[in-house]
Amino acid sequence: MNASDTLTGSPGDHPEFDRPPADPLRLLQDWIAAAFARGVPEPTAASLATVGLDGAPSARFVALKQVTAHGVVFATSAASPKGREMSADRRVALSWYWPQTLQQVRIEGRVRVLGDDESDRLFEARPRAARAAAIISHQSAPLASEDELLARVRALADSDEDLRRPAQWCGWLVTPARVEFWLGSRDRLHRRLVYTREAGEWAVARLQP
Repeated sequence: MNASDTLTGSPGDHPEFDRPPADPLRLLQDWIAAAFARGVPEPTAASLATVGLDGAPSARFVALKQVTAHGVVFATSAASPKGREMSADRRVALSWYWPQTLQQVRIEGRVRVLGDDESDRLFEARPRAARAAAIISHQSAPLASEDELLARVRALADSDEDLRRPAQWCGWLVTPARVEFWLGSRDRLHRRLVYTREAGEWAVARLQP
């Protein structure tokens, strides 16, 4: 017996499938808040898929920072592989899956770099050790010595130095064109709700499993 045989959402727990709200981003906020309340581990961890410089897909997990009225926000180095890929091709996809509640969210859209003020605020919200790591580490570059890297990060974090945001460390906003909410069921009749942006407005529909 696997998790999907014993854990499933009750339709009564998710009235949005029968009475969809107008705004999928507000619904995403509600789902994430409920996941936190239910003790789902790392509910803001999302798989980010980009288009590689060679045209091949590339995916990794990132930590969601915010859900706003305009889209979803995360942060990473513009000099990293994903940063270079997003700079070259703005098409991206994000997905969340919480096995504890059998919920999945998928977003497809376009990404852009946030301004300096917004990126500064995201950077300042990080713990000091995380800021030091972002300053010292050249993300995805070859690692010669882990001990040396850790020592440099710890020394900077323990110093009195003002830890300013590196120019390449940016906030990124994904503006969705499509958002899908999925709720698993043990009989495989999964519930699916999809929003698509049409002429600046959201259209909503149910999908077959």
